[in-house]
Amino acid sequence: MKKFTIIGIMIFALGATAFARGHQNNMHSGSTYCGSGVNQTGFKRSPEMERSKLVIDEKKLEIRKELVKDKPDWNRVEKLNTEIANEHGRMRTSVMKSRVEYNQNLANKPQ
Repeated sequence: MKKFTIIGIMIFALGATAFARGHQNNMHSGSTYCGSGVNQTGFKRSPEMERSKLVIDEKKLEIRKELVKDKPDWNRVEKLNTEIANEHGRMRTSVMKSRVEYNQNLANKPQ
C-alpha cells in the first residue's frame, strides 16, 4: 500500500510540473501581450504610441552601440537617456489623456 501511495504522489508531482505554465522569466499578473499591438490592459495602441515605442527602441539601440565601444561617450549616453525619459513622459501623458476620455465617455453613456 505504501508503494502505491508513493508512486501516486510521484506521478501527481510529475504531472503537476510537466503541465505547469511558464512565465518566461519575468513577473506578470495575467495574460501576456508580448510584441502585439495591445498593451497590458488590453487597449489597442494608437499609431502615435507605436511611433513613440519605435523611437525609444532606436534610442536604446544607440545606447547599446555606444556602450560597446572601447571608450563610450558618456555625455551622449546621458543625452540619449534623457531623450528616452522625455519620450516615456509623452507616452504616459498620452495614455492618461486616453484614459480620461474613455472614462468620460463611459460616464456620459446612457445605460
